[in-house]
Amino acid sequence: MPLEFGSNPACLFYMPLKVSQYMTNGVRTIGKTIPIKTAWKQMIDHRVRHLPVLEAGKLVGIISDRDIRQIILLQGAENQTVADVMTSDPFCVLPDRSLAEVAEEMEKHHFGSTIVQEKDGKLVGIFTYEDGMRALAELLRLPASRGHGKAA
Repeated sequence: MPLEFGSNPACLFYMPLKVSQYMTNGVRTIGKTIPIKTAWKQMIDHRVRHLPVLEAGKLVGIISDRDIRQIILLQGAENQTVADVMTSDPFCVLPDRSLAEVAEEMEKHHFGSTIVQEKDGKLVGIFTYEDGMRALAELLRLPASRGHGKAA
């Protein structure tokens, strides 16, 4: 398990990290009837690579910049909507899910992001590859992750 500082920095204790500690809040979303070109522009304007897709306020999929690039290369984006390209069954987790478990699933299935939802389906965040890199960098900065004591 990852290490975190307690109230006394000289004393480290084990504490499992949760995906909610590193997810991105305030997630941008898109409707499934929106044209692909609009989705692409939204991604560029807001500097995101994944947009959860909603229909009547309910999660129905996710679309990535890679999905859009593939459709443009293969078919062109004319008259294509988000529904034509989105992944209909995105990987979703609860906010208290272990960061390690989420990272393992993402790596195993080559997911670029994970939707974070409450039990009632309310979208509360997204955990992306970039969030994972930020978590890794933070953990690698912990003194305990560099080993204990001096080299012999």
